[in-house]
Amino acid sequence: VTVRNAQGDKSVASTSLTVVFQSVPSMSIAPLRAVKYNLADKIIITSSITAPSGPATAAWTAAGYESNYLLSKSTIPTTSVVQAGTSVFQLSLKPYSLVSGKTYTFQLQSAYTSSPAALATRNIQVVMNKPPSGGSLSVTPSEGTALSTSFAMNTAYWTDDIADYPLTFSFAYYVLVPSQLLIVKPEGQIPYASVFLAQGLKQQQYAVNCIVVA
Repeated sequence: VTVRNAQGDKSVASTSLTVVFQSVPSMSIAPLRAVKYNLADKIIITSSITAPSGPATAAWTAAGYESNYLLSKSTIPTTSVVQAGTSVFQLSLKPYSLVSGKTYTFQLQSAYTSSPAALATRNIQVVMNKPPSGGSLSVTPSEGTALSTSFAMNTAYWTDDIADYPLTFSFAYYVLVPSQLLIVKPEGQIPYASVFLAQGLKQQQYAVNCIVVA
């Protein structure tokens, strides 16, 4: 490097490097099957590793996370030793293992076992879909007779990415435990329903809880 001052005086400093060529495995990652994934999706990423010079290590990691981040999220091992030739190495992520609305960068690295410091790297991004938000549910009348009164359920004001339209809605209710939903209108694009509801429990003042899933 040459350094000059305002008067034109200069000084030079140098260092020597030794550059040695080391071959690395050749890798490719297949295109994803979806632009965005939902939480319930199982995500499979498929790569091809070609190692003509001998066996090679291969490992999947998630950029910005600890090296063991994927261990509990993958259904198959995230590291492997592939033999000479061409091998398929996948990352298989469990449903509900990632966070909605986030974009993940998954990194595949491979090196010959004889030269582990010489790494080949490939990246791929996975976009997780955000659920609809901002919606509301109204139910009228607010009181009635079990299995006799017709209740009108209406939902509105939901927003989502344009690519995710049209939205669909399902209506349900539960008496005591949210996991024990009773579906009164299956999933569809119509944002309203007229339904009959069962009686609530006496200790809950006969109240039932109505929900909409968008």
